[in-house]
Amino acid sequence: MLKKIALLLLLIAPMSVFAQKFGHIKSADVLTVMPEFTKAQTDIQAMQKQYEDEMKRATDELTKKYTEYQQEQANLPKNIQERRQKELQELQEKGMHKNIPQHSQRHKTH
Repeated sequence: MLKKIALLLLLIAPMSVFAQKFGHIKSADVLTVMPEFTKAQTDIQAMQKQYEDEMKRATDELTKKYTEYQQEQANLPKNIQERRQKELQELQEKGMHKNIPQHSQRHKTH
């Protein structure tokens, strides 16, 4: 009987040693302390700012051109009106029309 208990202890003891070698970690905690993660975050924020600035510039440009067109539309020759309308449409098709009212296409002269 003593031999069986000793054998059982010998079989169980190595399992408890292996069990202590496993653990759980939160990968988010590990990532946030890595220097590569911090650099990647900084790079992403810089790119985001760059794209936001570019979109604002393009939107401002389109808004300015649209406003100018509305103010000058009655005094422009027909060929220049058509050229400006086409230019505004191309800018809108590129997805840069967020600040322009949707009815802008209806201002074409007859």
